[in-house]
Amino acid sequence: MKKYIVYLFIGVSLISCSSESSDTENTNNDPGTTTTFLPLNNGNYWTYNVNTSATSTSPATSGRDSLYIANDTIINSITYKKPKTLALPFGFYSSALRNNGIRINGSKLLLTGAISTNLGIGNTLQFDVNDFCFFKENGTQGELLSSKTGSFTQTYNGYPLNFNYVLSSYSDGSLASFTAPTGTTYTNVKKSKLVLNLTVTTTVSGLTGTLLNAQDVMTSNQYYVSGKGMVYTSTNLGYQLNPLAANLNLGIPTSQTQTQTENLHSFYIH
Repeated sequence: MKKYIVYLFIGVSLISCSSESSDTENTNNDPGTTTTFLPLNNGNYWTYNVNTSATSTSPATSGRDSLYIANDTIINSITYKKPKTLALPFGFYSSALRNNGIRINGSKLLLTGAISTNLGIGNTLQFDVNDFCFFKENGTQGELLSSKTGSFTQTYNGYPLNFNYVLSSYSDGSLASFTAPTGTTYTNVKKSKLVLNLTVTTTVSGLTGTLLNAQDVMTSNQYYVSGKGMVYTSTNLGYQLNPLAANLNLGIPTSQTQTQTENLHSFYIH
């Protein structure tokens, strides 16, 4: 994901980000039927063609990710499956899952570890999560599955930047059929959505101002098919800074938009 943005003007190294955080991750056992929308047998793999649109500061890029279930791993005395990638991934989906723990809890898929987003300049924005539900087979349209809130501070070009974030996941309904941009048509599709909302403030000469009003800077729409797993993801990124930011000479665009798609190319399930 070398060219991927949530480089919201952040150009800083955000490797462990939350100084304060809280979440509504649901760790209760789900009595629903065990989901088959992401088969997690060791050795299962998926490859994705990844296309990222151009921005005012970077060209369009394309690549291919290879995601596979490597082994079992024990986290807090619970057994999870560990996805890995053959190389540093281009796409958000593979980047979010790699080297974390995933487990099936009834109709839910839960992730423990760190959801990471590459800023496009070698830095990483990372959100530690515990049994964060990112998919629910029997979820209703718009149902909140998990939410993680937190805050952290970093200094950039001499300015202290204060970040407040909310990372949320939602059920996003079902489709009887869905035709991906590749032309492949899938049936009985379940959708899930991941949203990152961010606010950024700074203090100059003792006065606090808002650089980025609370806004959704990332929305990742994911499509799942029973027995196949995730078949298509469209991730939209964008931000609009306040005029205050233009006066601080931060060296980044005052607005930015970008879209990334991840299309299933091949898979193996056993």
